[in-house]
Parts: sequence; C-alpha cells; structure tokens
Amino acid sequence: MEAYVNLALSSCAFLLSGSALLFNITFNRRERRRNIRQTLSNALNNVAKINIEIANLKQENAGVSPHEIDVRRNLDFQRSTLMTEAEFLIYEKPELLTAIDCSLVAFTFNELKDFKKTGHYWQEAIARSKTDELRHIHTRDYAFFLFGQNREEDGREAFNRALAIELKKNDQHLAVMIDTYLLWASAEFLAGCEKEFKQRISSAKKICEQLRNKSKCQEIEEKIKASQAQYAEPGN
Repeated sequence: MEAYVNLALSSCAFLLSGSALLFNITFNRRERRRNIRQTLSNALNNVAKINIEIANLKQENAGVSPHEIDVRRNLDFQRSTLMTEAEFLIYEKPELLTAIDCSLVAFTFNELKDFKKTGHYWQEAIARSKTDELRHIHTRDYAFFLFGQNREEDGREAFNRALAIELKKNDQHLAVMIDTYLLWASAEFLAGCEKEFKQRISSAKKICEQLRNKSKCQEIEEKIKASQAQYAEPGN
C-alpha cells in the first residue's frame, strides 16, 4: 500500500514539475516575443523621427551648405544603424511585422537608395494589409515607387490594381481614390507623359463630383488645382 502511495506522489510531483516547465517555456516565449516587438517598435519610432527631421531640413534649406551635408550624413548613419537593428529583429520574428511597419521600412530604404529592399517591403506591406483601404494605399505607394525605377508599365498596372480594390462609396474612400489619381498624375508628369497626366487629373475631378460633403469637396478641389499648378509648365 505504501508503495502505491509513494508511486502516486511521485507521479503527481512529476506532472507538477512538467507543468511548471511547460509554463516557464510558454512564459519565456511570450516575454521574448514582447521584448522583440517592443525593441522593434522603438527602433522604427526613432527611424520615423529621423525621417521627419531630414524632411524638415530639406524644406528649410533650399541650398546645400557644408553644415547641412554633415548633419544629413550623420542622420543617415543613425537611421542606417537603426535599420540594421530593425532588420535583425524582423528576421528573428517576421510574424510580428505589421503592414504599417513595412511601409515605414520601405520608405526609409528608398531614402537610403536600397531599392531592392524598398520593393520587397512595399510588397510585404501590401500582403500584410488587413483592410481593403490599407491594401489600396500601399499598392498605390508601390506603384509610385515603380515609376521612380523607370518601370512605368509596371507602375500603371500597380495603380490599376489599387483602383480595382473595391472600397465603399463614402466620402472617406472617395477621397482615398482621388489621392490615388493625383499621385498617379504626378508620377506620369515626372515620367514626361503629359497626356496620361491630364487623364488622371480628369479622373480625380470626376470622383470629386461624387463627394456629398461640400466642404470636403471644396477642399479636394483646391488640392486638385494645386496639383495642376505644381506641374503646369510656365506660360500654360
């Protein structure tokens, strides 16, 4: 009898030990995931701040002084280091990466002139988008990137894919589509395609007419006019 009791107690102790071990493994895995996500978020937040700082420098200083060059070079060094850290964490746990993360990484690699990684992360942003609106936005951003790589036909196909994504016919989504046509128009103009530029502006105007909110409509009409003025040739 005593032997059975000892065996039962030993079995219980073994099960409790196994349960404790399993709990510790699960807890440690969750903590590791949380720590990696937190570290990745911190790195990308710092990258975003540097991107904003560089954009402000470009806007404030039309000329390029030696001081500005040094400042921008140091900022580039900082974000290159942060991107190296971010990529290491991404490879460790790629499932933690969100579509918004990917779009920031793509934008930053484009700024750093690493176009292979830029294209990769734009495609990841599209694949990881959880809503139609977000997938539309990331697809159009990828399309604009393709134009910058002198891949106009691929860019047009990507813009069409973005517009083929069905969005609700409310003012918010109509505004998104208008922005897409305006971005496409700017890409066509920069590529030297005046006819296509005018067609995209015309498409943006037609969608603007569908807006119900009149103040929103006026706001977007001004945006369309500004886009036309920005790319208008002198004398036109």
